Amino acid sequence: MTARAGPTGAARAPRASTRSTHPAMTAKPEHSAAAPVPARPTASGADATGPRAVPSPPAAVAVVGLACRLPGASGPQAFWTLLREGRDAVGEPPADRWPQDTPGVPRAGAFLDRIDTFDAGFFGISPREAAAMDPQQRLALELGWEVLEDAGTVPGRLRDSRTGVFVGAFLDDYAALVHRRGPDAVDRHTLTGLNRGMLANRLSYLLGLRGPSLTVDTAQSSSLVAVHLACESLRSGESDLAVALGVNLIAGPDSTLGAARFGGLSPHGRSRPFDAAADGYARGEGGVAVLLKPLAKALADGDPVYGVVLASATGNDGATDGLTVPGTDGQALVLEAAYRQAGVDPARVQYVELHGTGTAVGDPVEAAALGRVLGVGRNPGEPLLVGSAKSNVGHLEGAAGLVGLLKTVLSLHHRELPPTLHHENANPAIDLAGLRLRVATDLVPWPAPSADVGTGGDAGTGGDAGPLAGVSSFGMGGTDVHVVLTAAPPTPAAPAPAPAALPVPVLLSGRGPRALRGQAAALRAHLDAHPRSAPPRSPPRSPPPAPPSRTGPPSSPGTAPPCSPRWTPSSRARTRPASPSAAPVRSAGPPSSSPARAASVPVPGSDCTAASRRSPRRWTRPWPPWTRTSTARSARCSSPNPAAPKPSCWTTPRTPSRPCSPSAPPCTPCCAPGGWCPTPSPGIRSGRSPPRTPPGC
Repeated sequence: MTARAGPTGAARAPRASTRSTHPAMTAKPEHSAAAPVPARPTASGADATGPRAVPSPPAAVAVVGLACRLPGASGPQAFWTLLREGRDAVGEPPADRWPQDTPGVPRAGAFLDRIDTFDAGFFGISPREAAAMDPQQRLALELGWEVLEDAGTVPGRLRDSRTGVFVGAFLDDYAALVHRRGPDAVDRHTLTGLNRGMLANRLSYLLGLRGPSLTVDTAQSSSLVAVHLACESLRSGESDLAVALGVNLIAGPDSTLGAARFGGLSPHGRSRPFDAAADGYARGEGGVAVLLKPLAKALADGDPVYGVVLASATGNDGATDGLTVPGTDGQALVLEAAYRQAGVDPARVQYVELHGTGTAVGDPVEAAALGRVLGVGRNPGEPLLVGSAKSNVGHLEGAAGLVGLLKTVLSLHHRELPPTLHHENANPAIDLAGLRLRVATDLVPWPAPSADVGTGGDAGTGGDAGPLAGVSSFGMGGTDVHVVLTAAPPTPAAPAPAPAALPVPVLLSGRGPRALRGQAAALRAHLDAHPRSAPPRSPPRSPPPAPPSRTGPPSSPGTAPPCSPRWTPSSRARTRPASPSAAPVRSAGPPSSSPARAASVPVPGSDCTAASRRSPRRWTRPWPPWTRTSTARSARCSSPNPAAPKPSCWTTPRTPSRPCSPSAPPCTPCCAPGGWCPTPSPGIRSGRSPPRTPPGC
């Protein structure tokens, strides 16, 4: 099997090429990738086994919040900049992952700088439990919190709500590190700390959410299947709000060694989708979160809308030439189902974010399915543009689908298509012209809809005016998923308020002076980068949700967002705490709900400038701890994510593991001959910096 296919299509083509189900390697002329695109047929077996048509398009779902932690990008805006500039984040792993001379483990990959750090106290978790937790659980908590804040939603206000959490993940590197240390590494937190189901359950527990809480594993398509399930939950009324997450961290060398021996990794360390030199992919790590809400409800509530999910579909390739060999028929069925449910003519779609692993088998199969469904009826001079973020940040495996969705949503939001890297010569097994496909290799404006294709519907729900895109993700076991997206519908522009005459107060909160300084630094950096930005994305409404709280504990009160219509140099210059005493340290406990206490503090809102003029000193005194304020006149906005320093939480010191050798000192009992020998540790380590020099094994 590995001689024929690596993960989602191997770097090596099958020897018996005529048995493959994809058009470039089949004797069936109607399935040939080199043949001109015929009139669109129904995929083979669709009536018997494919997803059924629905009488009308499903309710559209809005993407109202974004968060990510990706190689070279600490947030969505940084990721968009990386994409626009055509940067490649693939490099060598950090020195504390594994030794450079580890045999059989490719060096190239797209990595985060630190995956061991975590602010356990912020989430009310003990240091010992935090160190026992898979860092993917910790990253999921952070991204879940950040995506709510990006949407202007106070996490604490969601308690007992029907908010669902859907997390896609694939591998468990951290569990291998822990179990390698033997029985002494196991404590009362190990069972929950290493359980993949807790990726979703911890966030639901932290916020007291009553909706579905599911961890999805369909291999590399996990996170986009999580998006599909989240949208289905919203449409059925099971959830009112949904967090869809994908995480993938490379904590040790074992999974990389396995992927290399399986045949999926590029010896050159670069992902080259649809390119003649494609020989596999580079691994990547990180996470992405999106907040989803029914579009009608999001518009009624005045939520920020980045993009709209029109429909999605999932299915399996069934019996192909091998367990991990993809199939054109299965992928085409899923594509047809997605666009049928969306009520969209596939020929209208301007862009598809590929699964695009850059493998000899997988790429021709994907291209053939796209040509069969989306290439039909398309003007030869207006081919379907395709691309893949894997050329920028590698293959994030269990989180890869959400990386592609994030890229596509940002592209729709900015009306631009960033370039796909490392595509120089088309794969000779893929007839791009015949399939009506073209790889987007330059930064270009979003293409206009074809005038030759008749359409119907409303803008923002798949109609004439809205741009259309698709995102594909395929698991190595054959689970395929495709999501149909469009841009946010236009909203009436609010009248511009008069400029503020005075510096505008901005309320910040944090657990102690260091956290508060981090808040102020992040706000100032954001204002320096966006000097003409107006923070409120929607006018005040009644009754409004509370504004975002950026660095409080889960039960802390929301702090007010900036309330001025325009930032001024003086407001940027004063993004700092008024004094060190202005950062009260709050212990865990229920917030005060005393109206008297709340009334003693000015309420930020449309009259905040007047309040400053009357009593500017009142705004610079310490904020009373555990005070809830009315937000009847406050507008919502997302705020920058501070990069506050966090302590290290790891099951062993953050020093590289190395293979056992006869010349080395005796290894720990958990190190089998020829296996990996971790640096010994007296116990779970947390809250201390890692040693610079590893002791002998």
